[in-house]
Amino acid sequence: MNAIIKGILIFLMIQMVALPSIFGAAIEKEEPIPQEVVTIDEVDMEKPPFLITTPEEMVLVSKVVAAECRGEPELGKIAVAQCIRDRAALWDLTPTEVVMAPGQFAAPYKGEVSREVYQAVFEVFFEDRSAFDDPVTHFHSIAVTPYWASEHPCYGQIGRQVFYGSN
Repeated sequence: MNAIIKGILIFLMIQMVALPSIFGAAIEKEEPIPQEVVTIDEVDMEKPPFLITTPEEMVLVSKVVAAECRGEPELGKIAVAQCIRDRAALWDLTPTEVVMAPGQFAAPYKGEVSREVYQAVFEVFFEDRSAFDDPVTHFHSIAVTPYWASEHPCYGQIGRQVFYGSN
């Protein structure tokens, strides 16, 4: 994808955070507007990973992060988005393929998606922000212990979720 198309895509995604009605996504009004918004000029278009390629994919990933992270702290949202990004990068999948794989993630949230969620997804996918230094490939709620948990290195708990790397 050339730099002009990437620039337009980032511009549209920034607008999606600022003007969600264009993309059909509702945003909770009571959440504060982020003080800093990344401009197109601040994003290194050649720096991987640049995995989200359409505004629709940004909305889908944000809705899945919202579904997985209701009530979780900002760092928890970053960690879930990191898991989606890292799986896509490591397993040569698109973010859509990652979140739509059967039994892997919650269904996209049908309610309002907050600015905080959109911002977290943007930072992970376009600024390479991470909650953990190593790639995250799995996570689960502290309410369960999946059969695979002992087979993966545990990176730690954020909020009510536990995060793991690849085995």
